[in-house]
Amino acid sequence: MSTGLRAGMALLTLFLASVVAGYYANFGYLDEALRQLQETAKETGFNPASIALTILIKNTVVATITILSGVLVVPPILILVNNGFFIGYTVHWAMVNKGSDPLFLASLLLPHGVLEIPVLILATYSGLRVAGSVIDKLRHREASISARLAAELGKLKVIIPLLVVSALVEALVTPLVGMLVARMLGIA
Repeated sequence: MSTGLRAGMALLTLFLASVVAGYYANFGYLDEALRQLQETAKETGFNPASIALTILIKNTVVATITILSGVLVVPPILILVNNGFFIGYTVHWAMVNKGSDPLFLASLLLPHGVLEIPVLILATYSGLRVAGSVIDKLRHREASISARLAAELGKLKVIIPLLVVSALVEALVTPLVGMLVARMLGIA
């Protein structure tokens, strides 16, 4: 198994563990993040184009910051884990406060999540590769942080198109899948 694949699997495991932790833990700071998400939804007027653009901008900024923050070594992991916490927390909140069915919640996460989560993992991996260059430089090994950073930022050429598709799926397909599952469960 290649180093990249092993790292990707380790990051996926960390992400899933953070989703579980977010579900069971009480992270008060996530209340504000959830409130902001609800406000953003209201501000877009539930217009699919506005929602897709808002999601695309947010996710592109997160991916770019995740890569750039590799120069500080730890932040890429913190960004990945925080996203997992938020998903777990939101699922718990919806189940406790809204009585949402787990299958219904999955229908609201999986259609776009199958693209969005691997992209977040790729951005995290890129950020960690930048962090590796920083660590090499601190150990007085020959390393070009700027060259590594430029190479990893070059992956935005792959990341951004995937985020465009993910945002469109989240704004256009996910709500339809959610409505279909809600009808199947008799909750719509």
